[in-house]
Amino acid sequence: MGVKVLLVPVFGDKSDRPALDAALPLARRFAAHVSVLHVERDPASDLLMVGDPLSASAAESIIEAAEADIKTRAKQARATFEAWMKASKLTHTGQPGTSKAATATWTQMQGAVETIARRGRLADIVILARGSSEDDERRSLAIETALTRSGRPVLLAASKAPKAIGKTVAIAWNGSAEAARAVAQSLPLLAEASKIVVLTAPEKGNMGEDAEDLARSLAWHGLTAEVRKFSAAGDIGANVLAAAGKAGADLLVMGAYSHSRLRELVLGGVTRRVLKAAKLPVLMVH
Repeated sequence: MGVKVLLVPVFGDKSDRPALDAALPLARRFAAHVSVLHVERDPASDLLMVGDPLSASAAESIIEAAEADIKTRAKQARATFEAWMKASKLTHTGQPGTSKAATATWTQMQGAVETIARRGRLADIVILARGSSEDDERRSLAIETALTRSGRPVLLAASKAPKAIGKTVAIAWNGSAEAARAVAQSLPLLAEASKIVVLTAPEKGNMGEDAEDLARSLAWHGLTAEVRKFSAAGDIGANVLAAAGKAGADLLVMGAYSHSRLRELVLGGVTRRVLKAAKLPVLMVH
């Protein structure tokens, strides 16, 4: 059935627009619906971040500051959405099947970051952008939560609006179950691609042979894929991104957190490196 529902969570900061801009070419290509979601946090949750016992007046001040921030973020998120709607000229509708063109809607609700994962389970792709600053913990947590709990592909948007997404698709193949799920869930995008490149590091066991098998498997879907090898020496995440750049890819497809998140956090890993450094859109699946 292809891609028909794109969930774009927005947070009321300047990284919202890149996520919306990444949704636009996909929405137009598949005549899909863009569901834009702003989740307001509970102001009381800010008290939990303090830890130490607080006086009544101090707690009240924190709540008041949180409420003001929540209102500001909601206002900014809605303003960004409205500006994007005007620029993109999409139809605003919440009724499925009423339009053969790309459409969009706005939803605002209070909840925890888990709400994004829950709503994401009803979408075909969840689209998020990295935060503009390291202190945007809510956005970073939303990315990880969407990856690990939504059960859906997560498209990490680039910082600049793409002219196209998915004309040349690079697949980072390491033979893992996560990579296999990423390929399977990206088939609608692969079917629309002009070029598919499978990237593999042959030093890692039988990856070269497995990559050729993947190319043959895709051929059964009527898809032609070229296998390219890259070095596994040093920073594999950086090497994957470099290989995708050399292939001219405008989308990288890969599995996320093939190792435990604890190991990724302590030792680093391909997922964390790509999340931090990718300059092209990346479709990840856990």
